[in-house]
Amino acid sequence: MGTNGRYPDTIHNRRLQVQENGGMPSFFLTDTIISSQPHTYQLLWNLGPDVRAHLTTNGFDLMHGAIKVLELRLEGDVPVRISLHEGEQKPRPLGWRFPRFGHAVPTQVVMIKFEGAAAELETTIRLSDFERVPAEQVSSPASASLRSMTTPAAYNITAGPLGTSIHIAAELPSSTEVAYRLYRGSEPVSMSRYSRSHEALFDDLAPGRYRIRVFTRQNAVDTPTAFTTKWVQI
Repeated sequence: MGTNGRYPDTIHNRRLQVQENGGMPSFFLTDTIISSQPHTYQLLWNLGPDVRAHLTTNGFDLMHGAIKVLELRLEGDVPVRISLHEGEQKPRPLGWRFPRFGHAVPTQVVMIKFEGAAAELETTIRLSDFERVPAEQVSSPASASLRSMTTPAAYNITAGPLGTSIHIAAELPSSTEVAYRLYRGSEPVSMSRYSRSHEALFDDLAPGRYRIRVFTRQNAVDTPTAFTTKWVQI
């Protein structure tokens, strides 16, 4: 756990967990920001010169040539905007590296931007065993918006009476297509197809802590909007 308290009226805590599977590590970060009043925050991921980022609706993939070498996925309890920058000078320098004194070279940086008095972001970084369901890609460089809908009126998520299932119903316009991705902890378990049925049931589940990421769109060519539910224990 690391704490950054150098900004007035703001405390930023980052918890890092590392897990190894077959000698290959995965990283799980929890960023907690606490303040007495709203601010605009930025988390920056500065990238090396030999890799390129491709944004998704909830993070980015890192490519070395045609090979995917890293996957970053983000969940947040506030609206988050993800954008990609390179070699910018205004309004302030962004997306540069300095291999030697007086020499600047453009390089990519991914910006995670959000607002609020308090926020919690959970980030998963994998170097292998990548997401089993395809992530929705958006053009790069570009930006992707993860709009949060965490008010109780937006959805209802409940555990089944036998403790082996989870049911979700989202309150959305009838024309909206929706898909649900179920997570157990940080691991994706299952995903439904897009449909205009705004309910889903996931059953035969093992005990654990679950939540659902909800993707909404108006048609197949739209970039989906995403929000994440609260945790449910079964």
